[in-house]
Amino acid sequence: MGVVMCRFQDEKGDSAKKQLRNCMSPPTRLKASRYNHFIQYNGTMYGYNLLFRTIISIPAEVYPQISAFLNSLRRESTLLDKEGSQLPIPEQWVTALKDSRFLIDEALDELDFIKFRYYRHLYANDSLSLIILTTLWCNLNCPYCFESKRRAFMKQDVEKAIMKWVQDKFRGKRKVRIAWFGGEPLLGRQSIFRLTPKLQTFCKDIGANYSASLTTNGVFFDGAFQQSIPDLGIDSVSITLDGDRNDHNELRKSRNGAGSFDQIYGNIVSFCEHAYPCRLTLRVNCCDENYDRIEGLLDRFPIFVRERVPVFFRWIWANEASGNRVFSSALCGPGAFHGLSKLYESAHALGWHTSNPTGAKTDSYCEVDSLDHFGIDPEGNVYLCSHSFNASESIGSLLSEKDGSQPGSLGVYTRWYTINPFDDEECITCSVLPMCLGGCRKQRMKGKRHCIEEKCSLDRFIANTIENRLLSQQTNEERR
Repeated sequence: MGVVMCRFQDEKGDSAKKQLRNCMSPPTRLKASRYNHFIQYNGTMYGYNLLFRTIISIPAEVYPQISAFLNSLRRESTLLDKEGSQLPIPEQWVTALKDSRFLIDEALDELDFIKFRYYRHLYANDSLSLIILTTLWCNLNCPYCFESKRRAFMKQDVEKAIMKWVQDKFRGKRKVRIAWFGGEPLLGRQSIFRLTPKLQTFCKDIGANYSASLTTNGVFFDGAFQQSIPDLGIDSVSITLDGDRNDHNELRKSRNGAGSFDQIYGNIVSFCEHAYPCRLTLRVNCCDENYDRIEGLLDRFPIFVRERVPVFFRWIWANEASGNRVFSSALCGPGAFHGLSKLYESAHALGWHTSNPTGAKTDSYCEVDSLDHFGIDPEGNVYLCSHSFNASESIGSLLSEKDGSQPGSLGVYTRWYTINPFDDEECITCSVLPMCLGGCRKQRMKGKRHCIEEKCSLDRFIANTIENRLLSQQTNEERR
């Protein structure tokens, strides 16, 4: 969805009136969406609807009239008849607001609509989504890692158990999505090479679509592996850098103490030199030590990489597995996204497209918010959440045929898929509910509310979103 450049001025002729009348049979009563948010950006007023993710631009001189009209609709809806006789603003303005969902039918309960989309996604049963860890070991020794590393590599008996489980229980699926994960999954790439053709054959037999993604630290994402991407059905790869060369090498050292930046950087550039049918996304981990030099990292990449690889930014958070060491205290906190937004601005200025997951139009907070989504570690343990992969949190083992359907797991399984944000008064009255949808399910299971960083810096998030949409539109126009 691009930025709708709305024509908020009087126009001669009846084309706008005709368009409006054509879309209002029978007459309807309109109200303002509760998720409209307006900011000023580069001298223009922009509106962002957090539910429908639509953007409109409004000349500053007419914004007061638009604002007054929308505020009046929060008190009382207005009847829009075929002549438009009850409209206090020009009809073409109403058309623009209606087309971008800033004006909606009074009959639409937006909270019910959010619930509908949420539960439709959560309980859809046409897909199987698996995060498969080929290993729990890693060639790097990042001090903040959220996983407890073990020299565990997937063996062929676990691969066979995965295939038997999939073939026995999921033959009715129409989509199968595999996420290769670790540790460092390419340390166990042989499992990827062995399992992929079997999973692809299974999908062909049942008439399902197969797709896969890969999350890697990038060290082994070399030319040889990149050439195998089409055969492996991998359409999405995520690689992380921890800032520019020196900062990255301090945080992402190999186990022998050597830095990893040059190898990862070279692999990213090499990938972008080829036309592989795959999307590569760059995540940049941010902390107090590397923040001021991240712009140098962004500027280091050649233009053809910036044009192909979207980037997003995340703070390094303390966690139990890393001993709760704090990496981001001076620049992180209640307004955490404020600092990140400056990096998004720098990225846009340097010609990068960004891919903030919070801005994506989805019906879930996380990939785990989906029926028949499981994580499988290299020892065959099955998980509902992909956070720690601690065996104590598994719901069963494929090797012992306790895959989550056993009586001992039913309580956890049932609670996992019935807990929701709609019993939380703060959530259902929050303006960012359409984006976070209650946040982390695992935290909610623990009785906590996980609010997204963007909530405390909503204006900055919307400004970054507008920048990225405008940049995308400009790029598309140049390509035409």
